[in-house]
Amino acid sequence: MLAIIYLSTSSSSGGITGISTLGCSCHGASNSATTMTLSGLPSGGWVAGNTYSLTLTILNSTKVAAGFDLTCTQGTFSNAPAGTQANATGSELWHTTPALMSGGSVSFTFDWTAPSASASTLVIFHVAGNAVNNTGNQNGDHWSTTNFTSIAAPSGTPPSISLTGISAITSNSATIAGSGNANGASTNVSVDYGLTASFGSNTAATPPVISGSSATSVSTTLSGLSPSTTYFVRYKATNASGTAYSLDTLFTTAPPTSNLPTLNLNAISGISTTGATFGGNVNANNALTNLSIEYGLSTSFGSSAATTPATANGNLSTSLSGTLSGLSPNTLYYVRFKGINTAGTAYSNDTSFSTLPLAPVINPLAVSAITLNSATTNADVNANGALTNISVEYGLTNSYGSTQNTSPASMSSSTFQSVSATLVSLIPNTTYHYRFKAVSAGGIIYSPDATFITKPSSVNDFAQAGIVLFPNPSRDYLTLNGLPAHPSMKLVVQSVSGQQAVISYQLKGADQCVLDVRSLSPGYYILTLELNGRIMNTTFQK
Repeated sequence: MLAIIYLSTSSSSGGITGISTLGCSCHGASNSATTMTLSGLPSGGWVAGNTYSLTLTILNSTKVAAGFDLTCTQGTFSNAPAGTQANATGSELWHTTPALMSGGSVSFTFDWTAPSASASTLVIFHVAGNAVNNTGNQNGDHWSTTNFTSIAAPSGTPPSISLTGISAITSNSATIAGSGNANGASTNVSVDYGLTASFGSNTAATPPVISGSSATSVSTTLSGLSPSTTYFVRYKATNASGTAYSLDTLFTTAPPTSNLPTLNLNAISGISTTGATFGGNVNANNALTNLSIEYGLSTSFGSSAATTPATANGNLSTSLSGTLSGLSPNTLYYVRFKGINTAGTAYSNDTSFSTLPLAPVINPLAVSAITLNSATTNADVNANGALTNISVEYGLTNSYGSTQNTSPASMSSSTFQSVSATLVSLIPNTTYHYRFKAVSAGGIIYSPDATFITKPSSVNDFAQAGIVLFPNPSRDYLTLNGLPAHPSMKLVVQSVSGQQAVISYQLKGADQCVLDVRSLSPGYYILTLELNGRIMNTTFQK
């Protein structure tokens, strides 16, 4: 049916007359600033005896309250809202109490029932509306009148529709065939479907619109269905004269299709000397799938282990992991996931990894070639097959502080090999701490802390010569006491690494020499004194 709405607006300077007994002439003069709308009239035209919910809205941006008088040429008003009243025949509706406006408008909602029989298809709604100051004084109040019209829906025959067959049923789709007659009016055709007779889903047919007065074939393919599931289905056809449905029909989708599983290996973690953990995902493709992990020394694999989970089902990607243990250190392995279901056997991508080597082993040996300022440290080292860098840490305490590479400095053998490191620029007659350090992919290993003592100076050292060095340690000045009278003297200061330091000194009295050590950095130093042709060494600390 076709709905047509006509709108015309008029005003009267002398008041509202001729459309209701109440009118609005008591509220000032007509003014176009007051307008009305009437919504809810059927777009396809009214159908005899049907009831429609209508809303009358009065608009005026400067007023605070409004009222109306509404009549209809056919039909009846009912369900009058609060503050309004209908007459006994239902042909007139008016306000009894002004309604306050909000934001420049106020609305009234009520029902209108179309006539059950009528000589005319046209219904005219006359409305007089006012917008007022609500002060009890009509000065400044505005009102106007307007008409709204609605015609009856065209008479006709509702469509007919039937479901003629269901074909191409798969695990997730089906094709629904039908036949419809539009009975002369444009008709929309669709399919209702769902898991119960309440349906719940709807999709358009092909074609979605039919016309004419003869049977037209239609078809609809439903997709995204669940496997092994029963569905309710029916055709629906709607035109201006009504809606028709086919008979409800049931069908069941096919069981899930069994395909080879899809596996992916994409992560390796926790690599140790004897094991590793592998991660990935699996899609069982709707078939129960048994899972495992294969590994070996070549791409022939040869061994297998359990995965988590051990099985998978459904049609979604599932996380998959497997942990290998009992492997050989420092060894290259190949690995992949494996899945078996009714469709066959599938594998993930191959990947490879190497276990970590064992940590190196150090057997320290005796220190040799100890002199006043040097010594050779010795050890046997087994690299356990991994590239291993070797050095000696040494110093005056077990905090060490100095490092010397061994000879050789690195190795990768799986048997013990000898290494040594000669430490130089040492302080005579001094205890040194040392240890060997070996670094490989298998870890960092240290030998136990050990000590050796450098040889003392010659018999001409300070103590035997009766020379006293004080204070030791010193922060600023260092005094040599007990020198012979009028010495022929040469004095040299070196750091323990052999770097010479420049200081000043001054003879004091007959047997003293004062050294200014303020410019030296904190640490240990070697003092060499050539006195009257004799050479002697000692150490001091700044």
